[in-house]
Amino acid sequence: MKFHNLGLTLKLKKMAWFTNRQWMYQRTNSDGFVNMEYGTNVNLFLEFAYSKEGAIDKRVTKHGRVVYDIKCPCFKCQNVFYRSKATIRMHLLGNSFIDNYTKWHAHGETSMHDEGQSSTAMEVDDGDDDGYQRMVLDSMPPSDYNPTHHAHIFERTQFVIAKASTIYSTNVNE
Repeated sequence: MKFHNLGLTLKLKKMAWFTNRQWMYQRTNSDGFVNMEYGTNVNLFLEFAYSKEGAIDKRVTKHGRVVYDIKCPCFKCQNVFYRSKATIRMHLLGNSFIDNYTKWHAHGETSMHDEGQSSTAMEVDDGDDDGYQRMVLDSMPPSDYNPTHHAHIFERTQFVIAKASTIYSTNVNE
């Protein structure tokens, strides 16, 4: 009887990372180093996310290698960009999770308490996009995109092109 209770206690403790998501926002300890529990739970999160077929983007590189990526839930990527498991681990250890990402909708979770289900919303691959959906998402600007700065660069580029065209047409006509 004692062993049975111990097993149940261990199982509940093991599931605590899944049901209590406070760990996601306790990345560092009091000394400023990455919290060991956070690192362990990031690994468990990645195992969970990669176990959900609907969350994985499978593609073949130009060299014929099959790559499995998921959306990166780090603070900088904001579940917009697809990344490898190793890259996401690095991002989460360095940047932490998106604020208030308590339901892992982009990683196959449909219910906070039902670990066994996979997502069908937003992650269904009906085969009609031919990879264009990912291309469009990957081409979107990052969350710190500054349109004013980029508009200035665009205007400056247009000015340089116009100036070069004027110089070229003047030299050609001479």
